[in-house]
Amino acid sequence: MKSNIRLLAIFIFMFFAAPAWSGSAVHLFHCEMEDEATDEELEAVASEWLNAAKKMKGGENLKIFLYFPVAVGGNDHDFSFMVIAPDFATMGAFMDAYTGSPLEEIDDRLDELADCPISDMWEAIAIK
Repeated sequence: MKSNIRLLAIFIFMFFAAPAWSGSAVHLFHCEMEDEATDEELEAVASEWLNAAKKMKGGENLKIFLYFPVAVGGNDHDFSFMVIAPDFATMGAFMDAYTGSPLEEIDDRLDELADCPISDMWEAIAIK
């Protein structure tokens, strides 16, 4: 009986403590630019993407970054497109709302500028 109560207490503690300690959700896309695409065009479409995302459930607090390599070795992509949500619950709500949203149309325009076949999901922990 004591073991069951102890396990239940640990579960309840973890359930409430995990959100307080979880890091940001980071979705990182590794992309190749199409030959005719420019950095400025990518920035414009990315800005439009973010503005549309912020109007969706879960997208209110998203941040995005474009990373262009300056000096790297062994890099096999032209740039990275990073989407950051405050936590995984927010990222999940955003991803659930994605289908049928205006972002699909903007993604089609992004596809005309770049191909992003590889993506990773990361947890970012801020060090204080």
